[in-house]
Amino acid sequence: TGTSGYAENGIVKITSVTLKEKTDNVEATQPVWSEDSSAVSFSVSFTLDNNDPTASAEHSATYEVTILNDTIGPYIFGSDLFSPTLNITPPPGETLDYAYDIVGVHPGDVIPAKTSITFTIKLTLYPSGGAGTYSGGVQADVTTQDVGLIVGAFKNDVNSGDLTGNNTTAPLTITVMNTYDVGKNFTFSVSNSNFSVVDSNNNPNPSFQIAANTDSQDFTIYIKRDSNATFGNTPQRFNLYLNPVGESSVSVGSVLMSVDVDPNFYDNQPPTITSLTATRVANSPSITVNWQAQDNYGIDYYKVYLYNNSNAQIGDPVTTTDTTYTFSNLADGSYYVKLYAYDGKGNNSNSSTNTTSYSWTYSVTYTTNNNASKTSGPDNIRAGETLTAVFSSSGLTGGFNSYSATMGGTTLTSGTDYTWSTSGNSGTMRIPNVSGNISINVQGACLIEGTKILLANGKYKKIENVNYNDLLAVWDYENGKITYEYPIWIEKAKETNFYQKTTFSDNSFIKTIGYHGMFSPTYNEFISVDDPIRFKVGTKVTKIVNGKLKEVTIKKIEIITEKIKYYHVVSTRYYNIIANDFLTTDGTVVLSNLYGFDKNITWNKNIRNNVINNHNLYSYGEFKDIMPYYMFSGLRAEEGKHLTNYGLSKEIFRYYLINNQLNTEMLLNPPTNNNNKRIWMVSTSEKNLKNYNYGIYEEGSYYTLPNIIGLKKWYSTSEDKYYNPYEKVKINHGMHFIAIK
Repeated sequence: TGTSGYAENGIVKITSVTLKEKTDNVEATQPVWSEDSSAVSFSVSFTLDNNDPTASAEHSATYEVTILNDTIGPYIFGSDLFSPTLNITPPPGETLDYAYDIVGVHPGDVIPAKTSITFTIKLTLYPSGGAGTYSGGVQADVTTQDVGLIVGAFKNDVNSGDLTGNNTTAPLTITVMNTYDVGKNFTFSVSNSNFSVVDSNNNPNPSFQIAANTDSQDFTIYIKRDSNATFGNTPQRFNLYLNPVGESSVSVGSVLMSVDVDPNFYDNQPPTITSLTATRVANSPSITVNWQAQDNYGIDYYKVYLYNNSNAQIGDPVTTTDTTYTFSNLADGSYYVKLYAYDGKGNNSNSSTNTTSYSWTYSVTYTTNNNASKTSGPDNIRAGETLTAVFSSSGLTGGFNSYSATMGGTTLTSGTDYTWSTSGNSGTMRIPNVSGNISINVQGACLIEGTKILLANGKYKKIENVNYNDLLAVWDYENGKITYEYPIWIEKAKETNFYQKTTFSDNSFIKTIGYHGMFSPTYNEFISVDDPIRFKVGTKVTKIVNGKLKEVTIKKIEIITEKIKYYHVVSTRYYNIIANDFLTTDGTVVLSNLYGFDKNITWNKNIRNNVINNHNLYSYGEFKDIMPYYMFSGLRAEEGKHLTNYGLSKEIFRYYLINNQLNTEMLLNPPTNNNNKRIWMVSTSEKNLKNYNYGIYEEGSYYTLPNIIGLKKWYSTSEDKYYNPYEKVKINHGMHFIAIK
C-alpha cells in the first residue's frame, strides 16, 4: 500500500572537459569526449619533448571536468570511475609510466539527482629515456551507476504492538528491499518523542545493513516507551521511518501501539498555595521567600518573581522545585513577591505578598587627626559584609595613638568585634558582619617609585616595573657574593604624602617609607631607616658596586612632603634586593638578621647549621591553613622557629605573616594561567648572565634540567642545592640554576 511516482530517467554524463594548464615540455590537445546511456569518456594526446634543457622535469596536463547526474537518484562517485590507459609503445629499452590526481571530489561522495559537480584531473607521464619526442594518449572512462531504491514495509501488514502492563518493549518486523547495485546501511526512527527504537538488548538506535540487489530481507526492531510518558488514550499512533545513510528518510507506515492510560492525564485542577512569606536575611542584602502548596496529583515546579514598588520585575523569574528561595545583592527599596505553582498537567495557581520596605546599606564615617589619614575604605557598606579600612601615619615610627569604632551606636571591642593591625606606617581595621551605621576614629603617630633595582643581567629596572618574572641580583648570605633570585613577594602600589630622603657621602641617595632596612657595616647587620638611634648622620651603610661591597656614610636625612607612590619587593630565600646600589631588605630586619653575619655579609654558619641540623624548624602543616606552599618555601618560613629565641612565638609569627606577607591589601598575587594555576619563571645559565635560557612553568609541575658540554652539576640558587643533568625538579616558585663545570 502507499503511493508511487515516476519521472524520466536520464544518464550520468560529462558535460565539459577543459585543458586548464600544462608543463612547458608537453603539447596537449583539447580533449574530446562522447556520451551514451552506459559510459562516457574523454581522451587526450601528449607530445613529450625531452630535448629542451630548460623545460620542466615534470610532464603533466591538468583538465577541469564537469559531471552531470541527470538521473532521478543519487550517484556515488567511485574510486575506479577514471582509469587512465596508455596507448603508446615507448622506444626499446625505455619505459613510460603515468599517474593521475583528482582534486575536488572523493570516492564515496554523492552527486544528488539532477546535480552537477566540477573537479580537476591531473595526468602525469614519466618517460625514462633521454632525448626524443614521445607521443601518446590517456583515456579515462566513467560508467553510470544504476539508479536504485530502498523501501520497507511491515511484514504481513503487522504494524501494531503492546506496551501495556509489564511490557517494556514491543517487536516489529519490517521487510526491506534494496535495488541498488551497492549495499546500504540504515536505521529506523519514530515520529513520537514518547517512543524510541531499540534492539533486543535495549540498546538505542540500532544500525542495520542490506546487501546489493536484495528483493526481500526481514529486520526486527523493538519500540520502547519513555518511562516518564503518560497517556490519556490508547492506542497511540505514530509514523515509522527507514533512514538510509546519506539519503532521505523513507516512510514505512503508521504504527498503532497499545499503552496504559493515566487516569490523571486530564487533571484540570490547579495547585493550592497555602502560605507565602518574604523576610529579610539578617546581616545580608537579601530576602528569603518561603511557601507551602499542595495538589491532588503532585506539584511539578514553582516560579518565583520579585517586583519593586513600581511593579517592575527584578531579574528573571526563578524556576525551582524547592519551597524556599533567597534573592541576594538587592538595593535598598520596597519589594513584593509573586509565586506560581504548576502541576504536571500544566495547571497553575498564583499568590503574592504585600509590598515591604527593606534597608541594608549603612554609612561609614571617619575621624582622623594627629598626623593620621585614611588611605582607603568605603563610605557605604552592605549588611553582612566585612569593612576594611586602611590608615596612614605621617610619623616615621609608624605608630598610632589610638583607634576605636562604633556600629549602630554601640562601641565595638578590639579583638572581638574588630581587628587592628599595623605594618610600617600603615594601620588596617577590619569589622566583619556589618549590621549598622559605623563610625571610626583613628589618631596617628617600603621604597619610592623610580628606585632602581639591579637585575641579574647587570641592568636596572624601576621598582614599580619589577614583576615575578624578573631575575634579580641579590646578595648570597651562603657564599658572600652576588647571586640571582626571582621575587617571592611583591607589594601592591601604595601612595603617601611624604617620604624620607637619605643622602650619603658619595652624594648618592635613597628614598624610603617607614622602617625599610639597609645593611650597616657600623653594626654588621640590617637596621631600619626610621631608627633614630642607629640610622643617623655618620652611620655607615653598604653599597654593592660591580659585585663588590662598598661603604658610604650617611650625610643628610630629610623628610620630603610630596604625594608619591611606593613599592616593596622581597627576593626568594635571601629577602634582599639591591636598590640604587644599596643592599636593602624587608622592614622587619629581625628576619634578615636571624643568624648574625660574619665577614662579607655571610650567615654565622655555626648558628645556622645548628638550627638546620637539629631540625629546629617549623613544618608546613603548622602554616598550611594560612599560606600557600610556594610562599612558605620561598621565604624559608620553616626557619622562623629560630625566632622563639628572640621571644617571638609561633602565634606571633603567624600573626605577622597574616597581616603582612598574606595581607590581601598588600600582596600582589603571582601570575596564573588559563587554569587559574600559578606560573613561575625557571631559568638556567652559565656564569655569564648576559644571556640565559628561561621558560614559564605551572606550579607543581616538573622541570628536567638539560645537559651541556663539560657540565658537572646544576646549582639551584633558591635552594642552595645541587642537581645532576637530566634530573627532574619540582617547581614551587621562580627558580634559577647555574651550570657548574
